[in-house]
Amino acid sequence: MYMKEIYTDSTPSTLHTFIQQNPLGVLTTAIPSSTHPLLQSTHIPWVLDIPPPSTADNSNTVKLRGHIARANPQCSAILDSLTTQPESILPTEVLILFTSPYHSYITPHFYTTTKPLTGKVAPTWNYAAVQVYGRARIYNPRSEGELGEQASMFLDTQLRDLSAHCEGEIMGHTTTGTSDTHTHNNPEEKPCPRAWTVDEAPDAYINILKKNIIGIEVTVTGMDGKFKMSQERGEGDREGVLKGLDGMGGDVARGVAGMVRECCCDTRP
Repeated sequence: MYMKEIYTDSTPSTLHTFIQQNPLGVLTTAIPSSTHPLLQSTHIPWVLDIPPPSTADNSNTVKLRGHIARANPQCSAILDSLTTQPESILPTEVLILFTSPYHSYITPHFYTTTKPLTGKVAPTWNYAAVQVYGRARIYNPRSEGELGEQASMFLDTQLRDLSAHCEGEIMGHTTTGTSDTHTHNNPEEKPCPRAWTVDEAPDAYINILKKNIIGIEVTVTGMDGKFKMSQERGEGDREGVLKGLDGMGGDVARGVAGMVRECCCDTRP
């Protein structure tokens, strides 16, 4: 991404929270191949591993854990590239892009100060994204011996952690919930959905699923966030943007307005 300073935020806690709230990231690989495109991308939900601040040496590296379908052509290119990589680490860097669901076209009509004064305005788009660079280790459960066992264990943990995160942080389900759905016979009773767990599915079914995916663990080497939310505009134009977004209505416009308010205060550059 073009990381213009006024929009850029590299604060680790901010970027980590963004990824945890928006775990569906686009994995892009650049793998030279005679049978597959050089560039391939796949939407993958990720688990973010943040080491404790007290962790010493090199073990404090942030990591992302995901999985991809074996039938995916990108997976074929990944596995083909590992034939000369004994440590199962991709020879080239990978890029993962996380985006906010809140983004919007910004019409020049929102610039209520500059437009009537000079007319020197143009439309733009407000959005937020975090880009992550890293090196990817691949876990193939069909590998022989110890590598296959390690891959199976990796996938078992990744699937459980991903389900727990999405059930809790995204769906709001709890381990102590009493209902499997959001519907209740008593409308006055506050819903308390129960979180789904991997253990609820038959072991044989999970084992079949694991054989048809591969695990990906990305050791993060770089991470930056871009929050393009009208920071470059003057106060009058920003107020016009907020008024315009509020007038549009809907969750997306309200979400963008909230991010404009957050990004245009002192919490971000």
